[in-house]
Amino acid sequence: MGSVRPIGFRGDRLPRASRVAVCIALLLLTFRVSLGAPADESAPEVAATDVGFRLLTIEGAIVAGTIARATADGLTINGNDGSEQTLAYDELLQLESTARRSDPPPRGALSTLHLADGGMLLGEITGATDEDVTVVVPTLGDAPRRLSFDALAGIRLFDQPHKHAEEVFATQRARRAPGHDVVILLRDGQVHTFKGSIESLATADADRPGRIRGRFQVGGQEVELNPQTLYAIVFASGLDEVVPGPMTLELTTGERVTGRLAGADPERFTFAHGLGAPTALPWTRCRRITFRNARVAFLSDLEPVAVHQTPYLNVSWPLRRDRSVANQPLRLGGKTYPKGLGMHSACRVTYKLGDGYRQFAADVGIDDAVRPRGSVVFRVLADGKERFQSGEITGRDAPKTILVDIAGATTLTLVVEFGQDADLGDHANWAGARVIK
Repeated sequence: MGSVRPIGFRGDRLPRASRVAVCIALLLLTFRVSLGAPADESAPEVAATDVGFRLLTIEGAIVAGTIARATADGLTINGNDGSEQTLAYDELLQLESTARRSDPPPRGALSTLHLADGGMLLGEITGATDEDVTVVVPTLGDAPRRLSFDALAGIRLFDQPHKHAEEVFATQRARRAPGHDVVILLRDGQVHTFKGSIESLATADADRPGRIRGRFQVGGQEVELNPQTLYAIVFASGLDEVVPGPMTLELTTGERVTGRLAGADPERFTFAHGLGAPTALPWTRCRRITFRNARVAFLSDLEPVAVHQTPYLNVSWPLRRDRSVANQPLRLGGKTYPKGLGMHSACRVTYKLGDGYRQFAADVGIDDAVRPRGSVVFRVLADGKERFQSGEITGRDAPKTILVDIAGATTLTLVVEFGQDADLGDHANWAGARVIK
């Protein structure tokens, strides 16, 4: 086949006999719990209506409360202040649970499925051909789902990650291109990577659930893929761009799926995706929903026309996209941001703007990893004219949310300048940096 195709009691004293009986009962109960006896299944988990959410608009406003309903046009939230607000989806950036709940992944011999649209799910592979794989994704129900190779960016077949192999896997997914697949083998702790073409795939023997065997064309030769050493497969990208759904749902297990809200009430929501029938889940399973929005462009998705860094001494730092300048997750005030820019003083970066952008928004501050060190000044220029200046911000200060008028501008320049402490710890974050129409 080609390189890619659809894949203690108080009160009256008890009699001695009664006291002995109570002690024995308590000892038995303690022993039972220590053995990990199952909890009472009749005890309900936190009611969905007790789970609060923070709704972030594209302009940075925050509405806190509980979900009332969702329709095709927008989301209604019962605010903590007693109000009810309905917001259209094109006004929204993110819906995030305040519960900060994390659930363990589903049990079983599960592979990690990285989807071409940015999703990530855990599933058991129950079948495979030269064009697709069949999986059961417990999060989405018990029905088998067929995923074409074009729908997949990669599959990690080992249920436990290996640090070095996982780094290689992430790097290869980021470098996907048409024309070749990549297999990653793990043998005796050593990672081996080969480029070529998947010829066929099939499930392995019954004593190795979830593993895959197959044939791979590399260097003009066809080789067998051993399910005991096949760590991951990275599939070639298709010629057509895969467009993710308008929303990305992140579950409390850490899984992600793109699609759209198809309805909701105070207890449950229904999420429509491209993996079969829509899935209904309680709100307690939702960690966050991120909204893709035609009115918003994140600067980390744009190419700057100029980047200039002025070292304090002789160390230059790169501009980082969706990472801190130290190449770590962007963190401000205990919150991790999936989008944004990481810079180091002193730095200036300029973007050319398309028509219609009227505002720039971001949370700015010193990355949590270096606090309380750091001392910088943030500036925003539109067509070379200053529209915002933060004053000195240090690692002891809380992040600032900014919304800057840039209407009519054709260029946008972000500047990070030295503060009063030279450049020590000047890891400056423009978290969620975006322009808004």
